[in-house]
Amino acid sequence: MVLPDLFSAFSPLRVLVFIALYYVLRTVYRLTLHPLAGFPGPKLAAVSNLYAMSYDLPLRSSFLKKLPQLHDQYGPSR
Repeated sequence: MVLPDLFSAFSPLRVLVFIALYYVLRTVYRLTLHPLAGFPGPKLAAVSNLYAMSYDLPLRSSFLKKLPQLHDQYGPSR
């Protein structure tokens, strides 16, 4: 009995591994090497758009309304 090659040319597992690796490397880059990495603020906002979406998805809320409050909380950087 021959086991299938899990990392053959177009296997779904290979695609999932590369997608996961992409997101991990992008997260590390955004938190450490990106020019805006030194600015204070929520790390979720630095890594993805989920932070902004959490304010935009409720119909009576807006991320733009939250920005002045975030600026007051975290202030200017450096």
